[in-house]
Amino acid sequence: MKTLLTIALLLLQSAGMIASQRIVSIGGICTETLYALGKGSSVVAVDATSTHPSAVTSLPNLGYFGRIDAEAVLALKPTHVAMIAEADARGLSARLRAAGIRVVVVAMPDTPDQTAEAIRSIGTFVGEGAAAASLATKTLADVKKVEPFASSPAVLSLYIRGTKTLLVNGTDTGVDGLLRRINARNVASVKGALPLTAEAVVAMKPDYIVVTKNGVASVGGVDGVLSLPGIAATPAGKARRIVVLDDALLLTMGPRLGEALQELRASLLKAGAR
Repeated sequence: MKTLLTIALLLLQSAGMIASQRIVSIGGICTETLYALGKGSSVVAVDATSTHPSAVTSLPNLGYFGRIDAEAVLALKPTHVAMIAEADARGLSARLRAAGIRVVVVAMPDTPDQTAEAIRSIGTFVGEGAAAASLATKTLADVKKVEPFASSPAVLSLYIRGTKTLLVNGTDTGVDGLLRRINARNVASVKGALPLTAEAVVAMKPDYIVVTKNGVASVGGVDGVLSLPGIAATPAGKARRIVVLDDALLLTMGPRLGEALQELRASLLKAGAR
């Protein structure tokens, strides 16, 4: 009986610790995973890339993940911080740990297997390891359902934030991973996300250009995209084959990865890809 009481007390203590978590989430994949695991009520703040689900819009927003200061996070009195590695360039995690905050840092995935690994890491961190394992398995199963193209459509993916922030998503990016999974050819052979030049765009000869909704809005719509350096001179520009997807869906590489692939494939198909 005494052993049973001890176990019961430990379980209650563990449940109380989980229930009292105050989580700051930095990075869309962290936020979407936490909500998918039923931890949304424990999230007390997010970053600017965390836009899904809609409930996050009512939370304090710490801004762009690369510019978040430890003091701003600590002011929220978190018990846990889940963050992407890209947010840790200035040693944010070390400063938070020094203040007694539990921190998990996950790399932004480039492949479905890396997405599954990130989901499991975040879930274990907040005491939802079993649920995270199931979510990771489901995510990989959803990815496998997406049929690749028979041919390899030539695609250029752009990250746009106004006319002065214009990047191509090359290799070793999440978008490149999405394109490869559906047998679409990323015409940007550069590594990572790099600034765009008109000459480079024209030389890439993309048949389709993939952009995000917020990116399109930042330059005034599809016509604004076509007016960017070199775009109008490409096969995609001449045919107005501009494919627009939701920012979080395209860039997060989280639990909705299968949905992102389906949406990307369907949008390219609608634009003429086969």
